[in-house]
Amino acid sequence: MWTNANKILIGLLIVAVVCLLAYFAKRHSPNKDDIKLNEVRQLYSQLPIPPGFEEKGSSFQSKSELALVSKYFQSKTAYDDVKAFYVQRLIPTGWTLIKERQMTDWFRDFGGRELEFRKGEYSVVIDYSGERSKEQENYGVILLWNRGR
Repeated sequence: MWTNANKILIGLLIVAVVCLLAYFAKRHSPNKDDIKLNEVRQLYSQLPIPPGFEEKGSSFQSKSELALVSKYFQSKTAYDDVKAFYVQRLIPTGWTLIKERQMTDWFRDFGGRELEFRKGEYSVVIDYSGERSKEQENYGVILLWNRGR
């Protein structure tokens, strides 16, 4: 019969193996030592931000197959004007507009939109929460590297 101590030990062993696998996957990935995260940060520093965008927060992620920097903004600028801003500035520098779609928040439509540009393994994603959204930050600008994308 299994004792609680044995169950706990096996659980800890499984967690340890999963953590080791994640560690070794990152150590042997193109994002080893956060190389891709640093590239994403450098590219983000060159990314144009529309006038009237007030930064409210930021985050980042760095995994073996993904590195991204996100910044969140408050702005009264209309979505169509933000789209035109990025189309005029990114396409001439080699970015391709690959997707524009409507977004919902838990199946509720607040007028949200998502715009995605791509250049090689890098993407710029513009999220707009919508004119009827109550979100404090109504725009997100994300730059990411996604291996194999």
